[in-house]
Amino acid sequence: MKRTPVRVRFYELSRDGTATVGDLYIDDQGRLIADPPDRRALARLITEPFQLWHPQKGDLGTILPREHPEEFLKACVREIRGTYFWCKQLPESTGTIIQSR
Repeated sequence: MKRTPVRVRFYELSRDGTATVGDLYIDDQGRLIADPPDRRALARLITEPFQLWHPQKGDLGTILPREHPEEFLKACVREIRGTYFWCKQLPESTGTIIQSR
């Protein structure tokens, strides 16, 4: 089964306006990759459990990003929508994602 490429770009509000923090994506081996790798905010997202609210259950759930990278990236787009730090899923043709037929 072919995996759908998912690439999420993170942004932050700075003194000069909106700045790009970097991207998270899944490589060909299924690993979660930060681009650029030296961004502290991206490294923290990958290494720490990600908590999200389950409205149907009425409690917090946890996703381990390295164990469930695709689920984690989809949750980021839904959950990280702050005023100072937010993200968006990029179209498949953006960045270094290579599509094969």
